Amino acid sequence: MINKYSRVIILIIFVFSINTTFAGGPPPPPPPLPIDGGFLGLFALAIGYAVKKINDISKK
Repeated sequence: MINKYSRVIILIIFVFSINTTFAGGPPPPPPPLPIDGGFLGLFALAIGYAVKKINDISKK
């Protein structure tokens, strides 16, 4: 009887010690996203398209 209870107690201690051992803090925050060439190229195309539309409208 004592052997059965001691096994359960040892198992509980083992499970909780493993859980607290592997439990780490929160993960570090992700790095900020850089503005790469794709975004800047899209922005340049949008400005070029706006200039073309303004030019077309002013010619009418």
